[in-house]
Amino acid sequence: METKIIYDSSIDKSLIKDLKVTVIGFGSQGHAHALNLHDSGVDVTVGLREDSESFSRAQEMGLKVENLANAASDADVVMLLLPDQVMADVYNSEIADNMKEGATLLFAHGFNIHFNEIIPREDLSVGMVAPKGPGHLLRRTYEEGSGMPCLVAVEKDSSGNTHEIALSYASAIGGGRAGILNTTFKEETETDLFGEQTVLCGGLTELIRNGFETLVEAGYQPESAYFETLHEVKLIVDLMYEGGFEWMRHSISDTAEYGDFSRGSRIITSETKNEMKSVQLDYTSLFAKEIAPYFYDVNIDDQNDRIKKSMAILKEWDFVEDIESKGALVFHSILRRLVIEVFGDELNLLGDKYLDAFTSMKYLHNRSLRKILAEKKSSWIDDIRTKNKIESFDEILKRSFINGVNDIENYAGHNMENWTWGRVHYLTHNHKVGSKKILDWLFDFNVGPFLSGGSDKSPNAGSYSFSEPFAQTAGASMRRVVDFNNLNETQQIIPTGQSGLPHSKHYDDQAELYHSGGYRTTWCDENFIRKSKEFRRLTLLPLK
Repeated sequence: METKIIYDSSIDKSLIKDLKVTVIGFGSQGHAHALNLHDSGVDVTVGLREDSESFSRAQEMGLKVENLANAASDADVVMLLLPDQVMADVYNSEIADNMKEGATLLFAHGFNIHFNEIIPREDLSVGMVAPKGPGHLLRRTYEEGSGMPCLVAVEKDSSGNTHEIALSYASAIGGGRAGILNTTFKEETETDLFGEQTVLCGGLTELIRNGFETLVEAGYQPESAYFETLHEVKLIVDLMYEGGFEWMRHSISDTAEYGDFSRGSRIITSETKNEMKSVQLDYTSLFAKEIAPYFYDVNIDDQNDRIKKSMAILKEWDFVEDIESKGALVFHSILRRLVIEVFGDELNLLGDKYLDAFTSMKYLHNRSLRKILAEKKSSWIDDIRTKNKIESFDEILKRSFINGVNDIENYAGHNMENWTWGRVHYLTHNHKVGSKKILDWLFDFNVGPFLSGGSDKSPNAGSYSFSEPFAQTAGASMRRVVDFNNLNETQQIIPTGQSGLPHSKHYDDQAELYHSGGYRTTWCDENFIRKSKEFRRLTLLPLK
């Protein structure tokens, strides 16, 4: 992907003004997008539920407001600005069937697309415009005549000009004044989640809280501690925002600068960086923590020792899906069986491929399972293949557990000592040429297989297909931890090397390091690279 900052001078700002735009939602981001678009001369409508408290508030601000269905049906461009956890439900129930054919669907965060919570219609173009800051600052900077940097991405370009529409939209909300960067849904989602949870909203708040408590416990006034540890954070961040670390250091006192160099590395240590890496490698599944307990009360008194031992394994499991986990294997095997038992009898009536298509859209059956398990009733529960009998909720759970455990023997053998998640959940990095088995056998184009942890519901993702259990089909394409205080300590890992060329000396060992949770040091300091004799450099000169 080309790394290039795009500004208003390179954007067709009139493009978005020729289209009807609907903004769904009027929260932090929604109100800022709608007002900025309106002030830029865009024909914008806000889509809200008619009983929403924001309905009249948006009208009072001079905006056109419609209910969700009408707002979506009249728009050429629909921007979804709802909380991640409710967006899929609202889209599927109110938006999906009402959008124009060939319209453009935009997001400000890639979560619901990247994790397949939303599967847009085939005719829709799908893009992203992601301002890098909260909504009230997006609005404030626009009104001040500046703007907020934005990321843009295209997931599906049905119209042929989705990128241009995204840029024009970003310009209209003020992004083109500050700069726009191209990205992908995957990159934006994974880096945003890591940055929010580890640095911005996780690390920063803990740093402030601990600093405040340290001063108060030492006898200082809470008011003074507040000003020193929280209030002045914005002042320092503003300086870094304006000109980076060096400008901030240039602008502060000598004693403060001395503290930056002498104290910072004592607080944020190598252990902190290691903990950041562990966040990226986290195999904990909150989905499993929610679903597994429904099986705990299944009556298996009449079953064999293998079934009873499997139940004990599930109950003792800590919901960490690492390669040595027996509980992860038991859980995913019975989960797969539960999906088949609940939905398979009906869907198989339509044809062999319908169940495979349904299970590939995990957001559908995961959300449906949550509802069915919570309510313990649904028309899906009864097995339509058994005549004159209606299966109960408990019967389906028991059948799923027993059949799921029996299935494990097909994947991992009879010896329960070998029942580990990594034994069946593995990943091979395939090379295009390696798809020909004879060529791969001769030249080792494909790299792997590697035992792999995680699933599609763990932070360190490792998705698999229900139709071909449990080989990994998707996961993180790169991990990176940047040390802005010392760019030459940047840690990065890509599964099969930057180039993907089999003759690269790191083509094999890079993948091995990736799967062991390791990193490589990446040098980012230009002066260091220029002076070092260790590197071979390619210099590109302009054509004379």
